[in-house]
Amino acid sequence: MSLKTDINDLSENLLACIYKYLPDKDMFNAARCAKKFYSAFHKDFLMEELAKNSMIFLPSDAGRGETWKDVFMFLKKYKTAEKSGRPRNYKMVPYRGHKTPIEAICAFENEYNFDSTIVSGDDDGNVFTWNLEVDEDDEDEKIMVKDLIFKADGAIKGIKKFKEDKNMILWTVKNKFYIYEVNLFKNDKFDKNSKRFELKTQFSIDGDDIIEEIYYDQKEEKLFLSGDLAGNYTNTLIYCYNLKTFSVEIYNFGYDNIQADFINKDEPAPGAPQHNIVDDFFNSYLNNFEYTRNNHANNFVICGSKLIVYINKEPVKKKFIKSYNCKKLLPNSYFIDLDSKLYKDFHIDFDYMYNILKISDDKVGFIGLDSNKILSIKIYSTENPVLIGEKALYSQSFNSVSDFRLLYSDFPQKQELYFLINKNEHYKMSLGNLKQINVRKLKTLEKNFSRIVCAESDRHRMVIAGNELNIGIFDITNGDFWFYFLGGSLTVLPKSFVKHPLYDGFHIVQITRNAIICVMGNLIREYKFVFNK
Repeated sequence: MSLKTDINDLSENLLACIYKYLPDKDMFNAARCAKKFYSAFHKDFLMEELAKNSMIFLPSDAGRGETWKDVFMFLKKYKTAEKSGRPRNYKMVPYRGHKTPIEAICAFENEYNFDSTIVSGDDDGNVFTWNLEVDEDDEDEKIMVKDLIFKADGAIKGIKKFKEDKNMILWTVKNKFYIYEVNLFKNDKFDKNSKRFELKTQFSIDGDDIIEEIYYDQKEEKLFLSGDLAGNYTNTLIYCYNLKTFSVEIYNFGYDNIQADFINKDEPAPGAPQHNIVDDFFNSYLNNFEYTRNNHANNFVICGSKLIVYINKEPVKKKFIKSYNCKKLLPNSYFIDLDSKLYKDFHIDFDYMYNILKISDDKVGFIGLDSNKILSIKIYSTENPVLIGEKALYSQSFNSVSDFRLLYSDFPQKQELYFLINKNEHYKMSLGNLKQINVRKLKTLEKNFSRIVCAESDRHRMVIAGNELNIGIFDITNGDFWFYFLGGSLTVLPKSFVKHPLYDGFHIVQITRNAIICVMGNLIREYKFVFNK
């Protein structure tokens, strides 16, 4: 006897689970077919998931008064009716209080109402928190509350959250580090009886390199820290702060490890931006350097129990080396076993390296320019550093190393990454397997930014900001243009405004589920979507 199951035999909850995998058009059409399908489509858990995964920002008042169906339909309207211009339903909240340019920000989200607490640090070492809190005199209104939580000895270099957003580390240009426990949201309101940011420990490290990059390894409970590893063979270090033992470990790479002889000892270290080391292409880039911030650039990754490090972005020419292993090129990469502390060094044949990507625990990818200025990805095994796959990501030679920007990578889940070429050509690379590395151009972005200073992305959205004091919002999966924000006061800035020494417009951008947070000089601007009332 055979059992036949008809689609009508499925429960409404199961139908709702199926709906979320359908394209929007098919989902709406299916909901019109039968009463049961209509009821399944309007399940609140389905509406909530569709709204939260919608490729736009959640309204700041989502889930408070409106049903999730209202939220989802509101977002649908934004994606269709108002797609070609500035959104009307948003508000810009200014944050003023810093007297010197802001160098770092970090946003913490309230899971209940999606409000954010913003932490910001400036050149004077001041670290402020910014909160929208309910006005005690009018519960329907919110007021901005600014608190100075810390005054550092030296300019703030970076702020980063880790450990499921329950901890925060901030550091200065003097390599002093401060780790805080974060205790913000116990319910829908702030818990005023507890410290929101409580200093747990602090430490410092010696050395001339300013720490640029911090990676938290959840498995080992360690923080890995590195400076600008490019062009510095004399003293290349990665520091590891153990959160269990509160101790610092050092991984050292330099002349002592490499044991190379150079033709002229008086010359600068190989990899430094000098004409006899790099060719005219790289000299042109270095002499006309465009200061940009790339949140996705990195010098190292951790794959399983391996620390993979790339220590030199520019090439080291053979003619500059007198002797090293039969005149081979110097190693520019290291695979370090974190358990045994043993490492293997090798050379990747790139003239310029952009990023290291963790493909999986046993595969790592390097993105860079070869000797013909062609952008490529090379994939290596982490067990034995050998090349196991490679692919050109762009068919034409680059004019400048600033022509590439990695937007977002989703490894190992979806095995794909998105990047920009020449500021407005949007590409996607997908990795089916090592023999099928697919690269395709998605779109030429409708809004062309003459100079992109900062960009931030997640798996749905990309936000681009630049010198023109404008902000573009795009669908990262296909390059479709959504909205175009102007920067607020375009011609009249407050008298307290202090320009950043390196950037004319926005120089930091972060995105949360319901807001865009941008920094210009000493000002913070938060853009939030709101419902029609």
